[in-house]
Amino acid sequence: MENYIKIIEEYRKTQNNNLLTVFACKSNNEKQPEELRDQNYWPRVRLIKTLWENYTAADKPLLKWLIKEEVKAQQECMMPVYALDIAAYMLYKYMDLSDVFDLFFAKFASSNEFYLDIELVFGYNRVETKQYLQTEGANQPYAKDILKTIEGYEDALSQGAIYKDRDAYMKYFEERKIKILFNELENAKAFYIE
Repeated sequence: MENYIKIIEEYRKTQNNNLLTVFACKSNNEKQPEELRDQNYWPRVRLIKTLWENYTAADKPLLKWLIKEEVKAQQECMMPVYALDIAAYMLYKYMDLSDVFDLFFAKFASSNEFYLDIELVFGYNRVETKQYLQTEGANQPYAKDILKTIEGYEDALSQGAIYKDRDAYMKYFEERKIKILFNELENAKAFYIE
């Protein structure tokens, strides 16, 4: 764990992606889908768990890199979504409105739309995020897609859907969901051999 802390601290100073090479998604290139594995998945999980213990807004570049690698691991190697969920939440906690694009990517770039919570895409709140997507963020790729997605989820409110506001969601994640995710990661070790 001490090495992971050193890597995190050095990355905070330099943002040198060469420090992260040993954590990048690396397929074992098996032909059978059930045999596909990301050879760096567990080291990356340990990095994410170490970061969870002490992360700040300064870690956003690292979190965005981790999110991309986790999505790649799911797309190419069918790895579990639990570490991605943790990395996405850490970005959400310290997000700027412009980070909604990375959170949308985390939720929808792979098979995560049913697992990662939509509150991540709502950002600070749905109204503020929609306003941003219609003004400052309007020219960004996927701005219209994110806007339609939020509006679609809002339509579900009339059918009884309930969403947590930012404070309630953060409380839920930090007091309840993180324990479930850590437990799921431990259970996954039996199937996705470390």
